[in-house]
Parts: sequence; structure tokens; C-alpha cells
Amino acid sequence: MKDFKEVTDRKFGDILLIKLFGVESHIAVYLGNGFILHTSKHSGCLVERVARWEKLIVGTYRVK
Repeated sequence: MKDFKEVTDRKFGDILLIKLFGVESHIAVYLGNGFILHTSKHSGCLVERVARWEKLIVGTYRVK
């Protein structure tokens, strides 16, 4: 991930790394105002509140 840096302040376009079932295997794009965009096999493309996923987020990354 040499093209990304880990950040603590989320901004539009940042990538959130999410740990599901013990594996860091899911990503979402931060849209701002507390919302993320991600996909689900069953639901397709979703816009949801980041708060729903907060406990599973293991990192926030931004393109250098």
C-alpha cells in the first residue's frame, strides 16, 4: 500500500478497511457527513452511515 497513507481524519474519497469474520477483507469509500459507499453480494451498492460499521473499521487510508 505504498500509494496510500493511513490517516485519522476522514475526508471525502478516503478508503476504509473493514474487518469481517476476523479478516480484513472489505473496503468502503467515505462520502463525507458520516456516510460510506460499499458493495454487498446480496444488496449491491449501498450508501450507509459509517456509525453502523465503526466497530469493524480497522483503518482509514488516503492516496498520497
